[in-house]
Formats: sequence, C-alpha cells, structure tokens
Amino acid sequence: MGKRMDDAFGRKIIGALIVALIVEGLGWVYSVGVLVNKIDTLAKSVIENKREIEQLRKVNNRLIRIEVLMETVVVGNNKISENQAIFSAEQQRRGPLIEDATRHLRNARVHK
Repeated sequence: MGKRMDDAFGRKIIGALIVALIVEGLGWVYSVGVLVNKIDTLAKSVIENKREIEQLRKVNNRLIRIEVLMETVVVGNNKISENQAIFSAEQQRRGPLIEDATRHLRNARVHK
C-alpha cells in the first residue's frame, strides 16, 4: 500500500504541476493577447497622430500664407495712405489756383 500511495501522491503532484503549467500558459497567452491588443491600439494611435500632425502642418502653412497676404495688404494700405496724403497736399496747394482760373473763365466780360 505504501508504494501505491506514493505513486498516487506523485501522480497528484504531477497532475497539479500540469494544471499549474496549463494555468500559467493560459495566463501567458492572455498577457500576450493583451499586449498585442495594446500594440495594435498604439499603432492605430500613431497613424491617427501622424494624420493629425499633417493636418496641423497644412493649417500652419495656410496661416503663414494668410499672414503673408495680410502683410501685403498692410503694405498696400500704407502706400495708398501715403498717396492719399500726397494727393491731398497737391489738391490743397492747387485748389486756390483752380478756383481763380475757374472764376476767370466764367467771367464773361473778359472772354467776349
């Protein structure tokens, strides 16, 4: 009976080790599955982030173009303002001369 009990105990130990090995293997498979899922999720996030970065670059380029155009508009407005000041000064300088000439031309006594 002693040998049979030892054999039975040995089989129980071996069976328990096999069960532990199976449980450990399943745990490892689960861990690998979770890790692969996280890697897939991270890969998708990287792709999405690259897409968003590209969109931000496009928006940045558009903003730079808008900034250049605005600078062009500001420079153009400054030139227009300078020209208006020149025209206004010329108009003020020539205004009295033109009024005198107009009065002279309208004077019928001079132009008979």
